[in-house]
Amino acid sequence: MNIRHTLRTIVAAELNLLYTVPPFKRGDTVDCGWFCREHALHVKVLCAMLGISADIRLGEFHLNSPDVLPTFSGESGDGHAWCRVKSTVPVDLSMTFKLYAAGAGPQLYAPVFGAGRNGDYIVSYHRFDESAPESPPHPHHIVFREHEVIDHAAEALSQNPYLLLYAPDPTDDLNWDGLYGPEIYARISFHCFAVATRRTRPLSGRISAIEAPKWIAKQYPTALADIRSIL
Repeated sequence: MNIRHTLRTIVAAELNLLYTVPPFKRGDTVDCGWFCREHALHVKVLCAMLGISADIRLGEFHLNSPDVLPTFSGESGDGHAWCRVKSTVPVDLSMTFKLYAAGAGPQLYAPVFGAGRNGDYIVSYHRFDESAPESPPHPHHIVFREHEVIDHAAEALSQNPYLLLYAPDPTDDLNWDGLYGPEIYARISFHCFAVATRRTRPLSGRISAIEAPKWIAKQYPTALADIRSIL
């Protein structure tokens, strides 16, 4: 299996369908609508199921472009999440600009899979204790700054996704635990595995973002046990 192709072409489309929404205001800042932690969780669990080394990284990103509003994830050190897959970092299936101003402006060619040129952007990477790379002579530049490696095992994340995700408000009837049950994230991870291994057809392009989690919740009732068995 070509994991680069599988993640960028097949799995990213499924996760973007489920999680990506247009940017929205959150207090005094703009939330990019990427749900990066959810994307990273499923990549980690999927790679473990496929026998591929991966971990989750927390940090920051900074986007510089004359055609996009200055965009960054704050300075807290955990405002953005992505993965390392084998020796490649960053692997970020969440980052997309297709919903910015109806797709106007610079775009990535494909989900982020390593540093370097990606569509209209140059992607660079460094750790928080390293000097930032010199900005390239290019108008569109995205910098990932790593602060922390998350070492939770895939099985632990499947059993308790809130080791990584923000816990939902239990009084909110629209949180996914309330709508689909606490195993919904394990079921989405197993769906990604089923799509990656061609056990089922992708949902992207066939059903809506509203219907997709409903379908997954019903389709994989034994997902958590199945993930444990595979791992």
